[in-house]
Amino acid sequence: FREIEFKAESQERVPKNEVHVTVKDFDSGPNLPQKVFEATAVLPLHRASGACTNLIVGACSGPGSGHKAGIASWVGVSIALGLAVSVCISGIKRQRKRTKKVDKFGNVKVSSSQLRGKDMRIFVPLWAILAFAQMLLVFAMRSNFSPYTLYRMDVWGDGQCGEGQTNYEANQGCNAGVPEGFMASHCMGDAFLIGLIAPLLIIEFDGRARCRVVCILVSFVWLCFSMIKFGTFRMWEAQIAEPPWQLDGEFSIRLGDEVRPMQNAWAPLIALVLGMPPLLIIGTVLISSAASRLHALRHGEDDSCEARMSERYEASDEDSSERRRRGNSRARGYELNAKKHHASSSERSDRSHKGGGYKPRPPSHHKPPPPSRPKPPPPAHPKPPPPDYSSPLVPGMVALDAVQVDISGARNSGAREWYYVSLYGEQCGPVTDAQLRELHQSGFCNGSTMVWTEALDDWVELHNQRLMAL
Repeated sequence: FREIEFKAESQERVPKNEVHVTVKDFDSGPNLPQKVFEATAVLPLHRASGACTNLIVGACSGPGSGHKAGIASWVGVSIALGLAVSVCISGIKRQRKRTKKVDKFGNVKVSSSQLRGKDMRIFVPLWAILAFAQMLLVFAMRSNFSPYTLYRMDVWGDGQCGEGQTNYEANQGCNAGVPEGFMASHCMGDAFLIGLIAPLLIIEFDGRARCRVVCILVSFVWLCFSMIKFGTFRMWEAQIAEPPWQLDGEFSIRLGDEVRPMQNAWAPLIALVLGMPPLLIIGTVLISSAASRLHALRHGEDDSCEARMSERYEASDEDSSERRRRGNSRARGYELNAKKHHASSSERSDRSHKGGGYKPRPPSHHKPPPPSRPKPPPPAHPKPPPPDYSSPLVPGMVALDAVQVDISGARNSGAREWYYVSLYGEQCGPVTDAQLRELHQSGFCNGSTMVWTEALDDWVELHNQRLMAL
């Protein structure tokens, strides 16, 4: 037989970076000459940088580093999770405002273009919120609530894959089934991303124009991705542990101190959570649309596209008129304030010229509203009293100061003098024919404005036929 002897030479004779190997070959059978053949070899040794000297399986560097989630992982995940939840909550608040039964002015919505059915007010946002929350929960359970484990399982694996890396078909070409980088057939990071973005899009488009059509399109894309994803996912079977990985229980593998779930952990439940919500949303919207259409046909309502567009135009016209009315009221308020300021300044100036000094006047009480119809002038055709210029200018008297200043010439020339009631119930005048016509053209008077002149016994409306004879 052959005997291999390793000689451990002393330090004085052999350097530390050499190994001497002696090989002896001899025959020791009966009636055989004992011939011994001996050969010695010297092997030089070289220490590799960063070499592993620990003989425990899994303790050295290689596939799977045995790390755990640290502070950086938890901080990053906390920030990302907080942003996602904040976006979801803000989207829900905006959706609730858009689907209310009253508008921003407090008016009840009556047109079908403004109202939203129960599907868009209740059920569609409910399915989207549940899908968002369930996706967060199921992926947290898949990774044992560890951000680092989630990163290595579904975002960027630390395994070794390729030809000759495994001998087991269940591992799908990777050592112990651990993916190398991102592999769509082994990882679910893309499913996690779509499962969070799609519900947020549903909530954001809910309550807007064409919201049903947009929600169906988003849900259809969401459903198609789910079918394609889990049709190409290959890690449905439990993987088999291979060195340096060791089996830890029935559904986990271990590398050093790190315990990692297998790649098929919670995969059927994730497929259900990702594919069921878009089906519910599409079914809810289609059923509600069909019910609305049948209700409109049964009650004889016009639910055509032209009718809906007409309602939208009417609603936009109402909003525009409301904005114009608010703007005009605001402008009249500015003019009133300016006139009050001018009147108070004139009063203080007059008092200072008289030598009495300025004395603040007591606050004026609110006057009761004028009657709906002004009383006719007294008999014997007396002229109505002149307007009180010390009182603030009422709305509708804009730019009449210059008219009242120049009216003396018109009186002397024998021109007819008119008195009229403004749109706010105040008696104004006198004005000439041309000035009254100008007020009517500028919008300060209309056909129902009450007017009076000396040729009339009573106040009449501006469009009265009796005025044609004057």
